[in-house]
Formats: sequence, structure tokens, C-alpha cells
Amino acid sequence: MRRYCCRVASWKAVESRLGDAERCLDESPETAGGPSGTPGGPVFADEEQFRGLPGMIAVYRAGLAQVRGSLSETMHYARLALELIPEADHLGRGAASALLGLALWASGDLEAAHRTFDAGMARVRVAGHVPDVIASTIALADMRIA
Repeated sequence: MRRYCCRVASWKAVESRLGDAERCLDESPETAGGPSGTPGGPVFADEEQFRGLPGMIAVYRAGLAQVRGSLSETMHYARLALELIPEADHLGRGAASALLGLALWASGDLEAAHRTFDAGMARVRVAGHVPDVIASTIALADMRIA
């Protein structure tokens, strides 16, 4: 029982950090009166990365929902991430697709799961995360076996 409680505490910490990140979005250059570095405005080390924050928050919310076992939330946030993350962001879109694929697999939609997970891992490969792609072959094989 204690182990489960620690996991819940960890989930709450992740939720808290995601909430912090979402509140930070209110301090974007557009809402704070101009570009980064203008007098009285916020300063961001990487404005492009800051602009990608909504999509990455959605990816992390999808992952958190998956850990909790909430398929509907996982699918919701993974799809939201795919709407928010630019086409050129292979790692972000790959992660969102892979999470959606895992949720589809758990829901029993095996063909869509395999197709979606495989497409996500193809993007992860393009992003250069080859060890993750190699490890994903086990999940893809399990989907086919099922």
C-alpha cells in the first residue's frame, strides 16, 4: 500500500508542475506586452521552445493519464498534443502518437494501435532516438500477437 501512495504523491507532484507550466503560459511575450526582452516584458531563454510548451504539456498529461490507467484522458491529451505540436517536431509528435497507440492497444483497437504506435516511433527514429525505437519493437510485436 505504501508503494501506491508514493506513486500517487508523485502523480500529484507532476500535476503541480504541469499546472505551474500552464500558469507560465500567461506570461508569454504576446500577453505580457511584447517580445522577450522588451522593457517590462518577460525574458525567455528560448522563445521557440516556450511556444511549444502547450503541446509538450499535452504530451506529459497524456503520459500521466496512461500511468493512471485512464484511456480516455490519454487519448484526449495525445490527440490534443497532435493538434498543437508542429509537423517539424518529430520527437513531440512521435511521443504523442506512441501514447495514442498504446491507449488504442489497451482499448482493443489493435490495427489502429499498431499503425499509430508505429508511425509515432518512425518520428522518434527521425528525431534520432534509436534506442527507444529498438525497444518499441517489442510492443509492436505484442500488438501483432494479440
